[in-house]
Amino acid sequence: MLNIQTLIDDAKCFETVRTLRWPEEVRCVQCGSAAITKQGRDTTQPERQKYRCSDWGR
Repeated sequence: MLNIQTLIDDAKCFETVRTLRWPEEVRCVQCGSAAITKQGRDTTQPERQKYRCSDWGR
């Protein structure tokens, strides 16, 4: 169970979602590859990290 009060900050919220979705490491949602590189931040949500799969190309 999550305490909603701890998710008020956008940075904490995005970090919690990443941890829940990928407990060990970020993986590609299409192919499951761990060959992921960070690709900057979202322009509308600066706390949101963008990723690119080196195997899938997206």
